[in-house]
This record gives sequence, C-alpha cells and structure tokens, in this order.
Amino acid sequence: MADDTRRLGRDPRVRATLLALAAIGGWLDGLTFVALGTVFVTAVTGDLVQLGISIADGRWSALAVLVAALAAFMLGTVVSVVLVRAAGARGWPGPVRRPLFVHAALLLVFAACWTAIGDPQPESIAAVLVVAVAAASAGIQAAIVVGLGIRGANVSAVTTVLILLAAGFAEREGDVPGPRSDLPLSELFLILAVYCASGLVVALALSEKAGVLAWVPAAVAIAVIALVPRRDPKLAPG
Repeated sequence: MADDTRRLGRDPRVRATLLALAAIGGWLDGLTFVALGTVFVTAVTGDLVQLGISIADGRWSALAVLVAALAAFMLGTVVSVVLVRAAGARGWPGPVRRPLFVHAALLLVFAACWTAIGDPQPESIAAVLVVAVAAASAGIQAAIVVGLGIRGANVSAVTTVLILLAAGFAEREGDVPGPRSDLPLSELFLILAVYCASGLVVALALSEKAGVLAWVPAAVAIAVIALVPRRDPKLAPG
C-alpha cells in the first residue's frame, strides 16, 4: 500500500494537482489576509489566535469573520469527506473528481460575490460572506488530499507539511522515528514554496481593485479538473 501511494505521488498529474491546490490556498490566504483584515481561509488554525485576540479587544465584527472562516472550513471538509467516502477506495481519480468540481464551483461563487460587492471592507457583513465561501472551498480542498490517500499531501495544512519536511531531514541523519510522508522532500519543499509565492504575488499585485485577483483561484481550479481523467485504475492505490 505504501509503495502504491508513493507511486501515486510521483505521477505528474497528481503532482501538478497538489501544487495547483497549494497555489490556490496561498492565493486565497494572501487575498483575505491583506484585504479583509488578517483572516486566513486555508491555514485556518492561525485564526484561532486571532479569535482570542478579537474577544479580548471586544472586536465583535472581526470575531464574526473569524468564526465564519472556521465554521465554513469545517463544513466544507465534512461535505468533501462524504463525497470521498461515497466514491469508495482512495486513489486517483475517482474519489477526488466530484470534490474538485465542488471546489471549483465554490471558488467561482467566491469570485462572483467579491466582484458583485465591489471589494468587501474588512470586518463587514460582506467580508463574512466571502470569507465563508472561500473557507468552505478550502475545506473541500483539505478532504481532496484525504481522498488521494497520500501521506503528507495535505497542502492546506502547511504546518503539517513543514513538520514532515523537518522530520524527513532528521531521518537522513539516522533512523529517527516520527511522522512520514509518501512524497519526496523536494516535493514537500515545493508545496511550501508555491504556497508562499502565491501569497507574495497577491500582496504585490493587490490594489484598490482586487476583483481580478479573486478570479484567479477559480481559473486554476478549473484547469486542475482538466488534469483529472474519468478513469485510470493504474493509479488507484491498493
């Protein structure tokens, strides 16, 4: 089984999908963090600290945005896990195809809402709406990698990827027990680099009109769907 998932992780289409999802996650986090008041929609664990700070400061509008991000992320993950389980065994492409369509659809809704609102203001009702939609799409993304069954492929949990990268370097110095990944260290590093670079591009490109930037994740998600064949039993682990 481990050999199957490692082989799956080396497939060019799977690798391209993981990197594209990492790019989407970094792009969304960069956009919402800079434009909507320091809220993450992909790396949502960072919102937990902000949650406590908002309560301490009595910033209830900020609290509403953060709660929306966390709740929508969890809801998206639940929906995606249900879709993955309905597809049966993990692998490629069966369990991930439907979640990818839902993921792309939510990103289209996110971009459409952002454009219709005309750049939502931080800590506003509009911000709650667009953050919730974006976080739901990120929750869908998180469960997509569960469907692949590849350890260490959770591109939305960048802290986990960082831990696996560090553990991989430690194992080079000897037989060190710890978390393991089915992806090579170079791939883990590339996932982190793509996530970071996406946020950098957004921060540099962001202007008073961020409407165009809001459409980029949807475009990438649609391109990812084109990579996914209807059937490819050779890439189904187990």
